[in-house]
Amino acid sequence: YYSFGSSAMADRLERDMLTGRPFGGVAVLISEKLRKMTSMVCCEERYIIIRIGSTAIINVYLPCSGTDNRLSIIEDTLHDIEEKVKSLPFQSVIVGGDLNIDLSSNKHDAVKTVVLHFVNSLLLQRVDILFDVRCPTFHHETLNVCSQIDYFLTSKPANVQEFETLSPDSNFSDHSPIMCVLYIPKDAGQFSRENVNRKLANITNKEYVTQLR
Repeated sequence: YYSFGSSAMADRLERDMLTGRPFGGVAVLISEKLRKMTSMVCCEERYIIIRIGSTAIINVYLPCSGTDNRLSIIEDTLHDIEEKVKSLPFQSVIVGGDLNIDLSSNKHDAVKTVVLHFVNSLLLQRVDILFDVRCPTFHHETLNVCSQIDYFLTSKPANVQEFETLSPDSNFSDHSPIMCVLYIPKDAGQFSRENVNRKLANITNKEYVTQLR
């Protein structure tokens, strides 16, 4: 594997002395088998966009409740992602990561409204709903609370072959890893069953693959 990533550590150290844990930063591991068909589009503190063949894969980490200027950060982050995706000729888009919002909640929430607008603008669908696998992905044992805040979103449901919320024996995160298996064609002109099978890629939640967040 090789990696793309960004960290919130540098920005935090530039502003002040480090105290506590800095939040932010994302990372993606890519199989060496996909190196020739993979390129970096951009790498920011809260998201990474890479291109594998004609597919955009976006890893995003949105701020949690209580973060200063949370709504503004989310609006800016999702607007930037949307602009970049729409400016490039991707055939399909998949977004994965910790959105820090329960999209199934019935409560009115300005953050949820912004996220759903982003989802609708890029014509994305929730993979957990497509596979009818809706369960908590965040667990806080001390407070005895749990919620579903980690998601995969796709613009091409037919390209998603499997989806699962995993329960590994050893997990040092308070998030459960989520996994989906994708068909990633090298380009639109080569989308045949033979070529697609050769480009089968496993794309998993960042905590599970790298635990670098």
